[in-house]
Amino acid sequence: MSSNLKQLSKPYFHLFVGLKNDFETYFDHFKEEHSKIQSYYIEGRRCRTTDYLLRQFSSNLKFGLHYTYTWPGFYEIMSEDLEWEDWDGFAIFITNYDLVMKDEENIEGFDFDYQNKVFTEITIEITEEWAVGRNYNPTFPTLPRSFHVIYHCEKEKKRETVARLKKYGLHEFDITYLDEITTN
Repeated sequence: MSSNLKQLSKPYFHLFVGLKNDFETYFDHFKEEHSKIQSYYIEGRRCRTTDYLLRQFSSNLKFGLHYTYTWPGFYEIMSEDLEWEDWDGFAIFITNYDLVMKDEENIEGFDFDYQNKVFTEITIEITEEWAVGRNYNPTFPTLPRSFHVIYHCEKEKKRETVARLKKYGLHEFDITYLDEITTN
């Protein structure tokens, strides 16, 4: 499975189902095994609103001071500001995805559905852009790099999580059961 997270081909999204501790163990093993892929770990329970999600990404990915906690700011950092990094690819691990933006309030029409759709659209666009090379041209080449998003949920949340991913536009993803993976 970890070799799929290095590829430039789809799927760029993955759902890991199982215990959080097993997901953390897999993340640690992945980082150790693939040191040239920059891997980030996002705690879903700390991302219960859009604001907290954007702040968690900022903290864990060490966004610069110029970052604004908005969707356009998030897109800019994820699609442009990472390009100077000397990595073979990127992998974002999000634990307990079922909790992400779960407490989102309806603020001026921007409710849970809207925020999830925007987040999904941005992550799809980012993964596809990285796969072909960001701003790829002869004078300033940004070579293609893998960019994968790995969601996690507990077994009892699988049906809900799969429905949520599909509802907001994510239809190409694979599902892996953590108890079937060995990280020896």
